[in-house]
This record gives sequence, C-alpha cells and structure tokens, in this order.
Amino acid sequence: MINYHFLNGKIVSETSACLPLSDLGIGRGYGIFDYFQVKQGVPLYLDEHLERMQNSCRTMRLPLVYSLEEFKIFILELIQINRLTEAGMKIIVTGGTGQGFSLENPNVAIQVLPFGQAKKEWMERGAPLISHEYQRPVPHAKTTNYMMAVYLQNKVDQAGAVEPLYYTRTSVRESSRANVFAVFGKKLVTPAHEILTGITRKHTIAWAKNHVELEIRDITLEELVTADEVFLTGTMKMGLPITQIDGDRIGAGVPGPMTKTVQQMLLNYEEQYIATFVPVAT
Repeated sequence: MINYHFLNGKIVSETSACLPLSDLGIGRGYGIFDYFQVKQGVPLYLDEHLERMQNSCRTMRLPLVYSLEEFKIFILELIQINRLTEAGMKIIVTGGTGQGFSLENPNVAIQVLPFGQAKKEWMERGAPLISHEYQRPVPHAKTTNYMMAVYLQNKVDQAGAVEPLYYTRTSVRESSRANVFAVFGKKLVTPAHEILTGITRKHTIAWAKNHVELEIRDITLEELVTADEVFLTGTMKMGLPITQIDGDRIGAGVPGPMTKTVQQMLLNYEEQYIATFVPVAT
C-alpha cells in the first residue's frame, strides 16, 4: 500500500504532498519529470533515469538542489517505508515559486504510483496508432507539458489506439510516451532528431548494434507505414507491436519476428539488472 511520498527533503503522507498555487509548474506548466518502475523491490535503471532527469533540469535551466546520490537515498527510503515490491515512481522538479518567470526555489517531489504496464493483449497481438502532426517543444527534456496528448485522448480512445504518433514534414518523431522503431527486411530504423532519447530505446540500440543492421535517421510517416514491423519502446512499452497506423496495416498485421526478439531481449536485460542490483550505501 502506498502511504508516503517525498517532497522537498522530507518523506510525507499523501495529504501533505502539496505544492503552492504560486508554483510555476501550476501557473505556467513549467517543470520536468522522470518516471521509472520498481520491480522485486529494485528501482530499474536508476542511474540512467537520474542522469536523464539531471539533463532535463539542465536543459530547462532548473536548479537541482539534491545530488544524484541523495536522490538514490530518498528513493530507496521510499521503497522501504512503503514496503514496495512493484510500483511506479515519478520524480518531479517544478519551476518553483520565484517572482514572475524567475526560476527560483524549485519544488522537488518523488511520487509513488501503482505499478503500470501496457495491456497484455497489445503486447501479444499488437495495437494501432493514430498520427498527429506535432513537434513536442524542448524535445530533449522530459517536461511536464503533455497538453497535446491529453487534448488528443478522446480521439485516441475512439480509435482504440495506444496513443498518438507525432510527426513533422521531415520525419516521424515519437509517440506521446514512447520511442518508435521500424523494421525493413532485416534492418532496424529509429528516428534520430528532435526526440526524447528513452532509456529503453538506448538499450534496444545497444543490442541492435551487435545483432542487426541499424540506422538512426529521419523516417517520414509515408515510409513508416510501408515497414514490415513497427514497435514502440518505453518503460511500460517494452517492444509494443504496432499493427496499424491510421487504419493502414503494418506488414502482415501481426507482431513480427524482430519485435518478438526485442521483447525477449528487454525482459532478459531487466532480469539481469534486478539480479545484479546493488543498493547505494546509506
């Protein structure tokens, strides 16, 4: 049961985890976050998520008042005090309570969430996407600005889709919460520019460099729908097969062999990480 969260240096109850109305995260939507999962009591890929969180803060000019080692201690304390085996964790750094648009006194929170994952049916049989022409602002930072995804949710639900796929005239970018990969024959392709570089994407690319032909480049929406396979990677989408985009069938309309291989690889990598995880000394 989730009883405690972290806010500005303290472990607090859910009713005490509150931000002031003057915070720029509330009034102007200015902030960053990072999300990771806890499995078997282990915070998955913790160093990589903390490094990305730090980079997001740097990109958004948000001062980070705690070291990465301190964040590790806070996270492990939350796992212990909540007696977590499986959960989600979201680190949030807001614009703070400075004057006007001044980025001062950021609020730092770690929210403990129920464990989540993509639908089993989607992972096994595939799922559709709908496309939307859009470039996420400040794409290299994981900001709290998900306005477009929220705005499009009714359309996504009506299509029975996973989420929207963002694209521009020059290239597909990413879906609202995941990175995109396409398979052409034995070649694996993933977009290169103006995207958030996901942790699961990073692991998939590292594997691909040793096992298949890999291209990291622009790929138009028109080219993407001609792929033999398309799949998404993300914390909750570990090789999620995409079998339709805007009603156009992808490949044979079922999860393909490379997608299934990537799914198994990511599961194996996760199991290895859990088995070898060493907590930070407190």
